Amino acid sequence: LRQSSFFFPSREVQLTDSASKYWPELKYFVGWSTALGGCVVEPEESRALASMLAFHWILANKYEYFIRCQNNENPLYQNGWGITKYYTNAIFDDESNRLHPQQFNYLRKFMCEIVRVDNPADTNLLMTLLVVTDLFKVDSFILDAAGFVFDLELETAEYGSLNQSSDDMEIDFDDHKISIDNSNDRQILLQIIMNPEARRKYLPSVERLMPRQREMIIRGLGTGFILGQFVQLESVPATLQLLRKLALENPRCCDLYLLHMVLDIAGARGEVSLRGSLTLDRETCERLLQAIRTLDLLKQGVSEIEVYDRYVKDRGASLGCLCTEPRSSKMGKMQRAQIRLCGMLRIESEIGAKNVISAWNILTEGEQSILSQELNRTGIDDGWGIVPYHAPRLLKLFYVEANDSLAQSGELQAVRSGEEAKEFFPNALAVGFRLLIRVLKKARTVVNTSTLPEQSENGFYVVKLTNLTKKHVIKSLLYDKKFINFSIQHKDRLGEIVLGHI
Repeated sequence: LRQSSFFFPSREVQLTDSASKYWPELKYFVGWSTALGGCVVEPEESRALASMLAFHWILANKYEYFIRCQNNENPLYQNGWGITKYYTNAIFDDESNRLHPQQFNYLRKFMCEIVRVDNPADTNLLMTLLVVTDLFKVDSFILDAAGFVFDLELETAEYGSLNQSSDDMEIDFDDHKISIDNSNDRQILLQIIMNPEARRKYLPSVERLMPRQREMIIRGLGTGFILGQFVQLESVPATLQLLRKLALENPRCCDLYLLHMVLDIAGARGEVSLRGSLTLDRETCERLLQAIRTLDLLKQGVSEIEVYDRYVKDRGASLGCLCTEPRSSKMGKMQRAQIRLCGMLRIESEIGAKNVISAWNILTEGEQSILSQELNRTGIDDGWGIVPYHAPRLLKLFYVEANDSLAQSGELQAVRSGEEAKEFFPNALAVGFRLLIRVLKKARTVVNTSTLPEQSENGFYVVKLTNLTKKHVIKSLLYDKKFINFSIQHKDRLGEIVLGHI
């Protein structure tokens, strides 16, 4: 393996030219993506290739290749992932935010010693997972493949039975609580992987894997866990339930699935540059490693609520926001809600955290109460928790727009002096918080009036905020003070924001 010129090319072009021959699924990344808010999906191919390159650089111990583009003077870095940190965190004057060699070594240790990726079969498994994991974003692929599966089920009179695994696996999917519904494209992808005929037709790279490897993919994807949501405190403790089950039953499978998500994040800006990882810099890696170490407690049988709360406290401590009060107290809920908002904004400095608290203090007591209640729901023992999907992007846009428009200021806050400028930031962020409150209130109404409480007393409900993350929406709220009308299109455990007239 270590002598293989394919898995360890000397130049990126060798991988990018050869990848589609070994993983033909890359050809699907064309057209449009509803999951990406109606954007074109072509950049996802570059992101998959960037993730594969990141895997190769770590495994081949090529630190210099990994961090080539991580330079604060590099316009690609500033306009890529670094733009988020530019607006929300302290600027690094004396120290670059480049990934530290010790962090790179720990990533390599996690890959080689903990997950034990040390043979061609595991390398192929990870590469394949990196290629197919985001196919759910491709509308044409999902519609075509899902229709094929549906037709097969009609022909065989199975009518969508989910308890039948592929012909070479014996997995009790009821026991693993893997639910497949057309409202969740990630689960549709899982259904395609599980169906032998659909897999052979649409996913030849998955088909050529060994049965036990396909089982690892199915069990990993079947958890529904998304590491990025956990790191940004976008999710709720209930999202850890199936991951905890997997960690207890098959720790290596759990670790491999987490590793694939780290690599997926490492390639998240691959469409900007393939010369290194734009995203996995020092701050981001620190948060990912912190999350993985915390999630490791699941293997020891620690509960989902305790693991989640541990991570919230650790994030708060790094920002100077101590979480000392119990979860059940009013102060404890407020502390945790503020830390979750910092996580969604990818705040990494005490200055940024103070801006969040300043914005919090602008809210009324009733608004603070709603955020405190909703952002402390676990979805395990207190009813249904709500996951505001894409809330980090939504809130970040308010922060970014405030910074970009200080000179013009708009109608929300007439900025004319340094002191007034300081007030503009928390005011703009408070507008974002109020929009999030409206989303959470509407989502709670949908949950309470749906059949979900009849199906289960607890769980988590995902509401997609993609349609709110439009610049004209943000500007209408900040400057024109227009009221944004929206509703939630609901299906099973997933809701999506639908805009009305602005």
